[in-house]
Amino acid sequence: SVPVAVGDTNVIAEDGVNTVSGSVLTNDTVGADTNATPITAASPTLTYGSLVLNSDGSYTYTLDNTNAAVNALNDGETLTDSYTYTLTDGDGTSTTATLTITINGHTDG
Repeated sequence: SVPVAVGDTNVIAEDGVNTVSGSVLTNDTVGADTNATPITAASPTLTYGSLVLNSDGSYTYTLDNTNAAVNALNDGETLTDSYTYTLTDGDGTSTTATLTITINGHTDG
């Protein structure tokens, strides 16, 4: 069978704990040709924070609370950061899906 990557989501709050973590592999199917490191590792800087994605699928997203758009969020407002990752099985067949982080606002003051 071929690998099947399914989109992932997570949530983080402005002015709260500024990191969130998880695994993009939780809802993915690696396929019949297993791979010890199925995810293409990356450490991109995104629009509102940074992501460290490891080859085992684990990730940590760090929100940049100094970003003007993040800091301007009020209660009930959201922003999203996203990254498209690649899942590859043992014989090189690959597929992609997107990890989306929703940033929930908090009224300052």
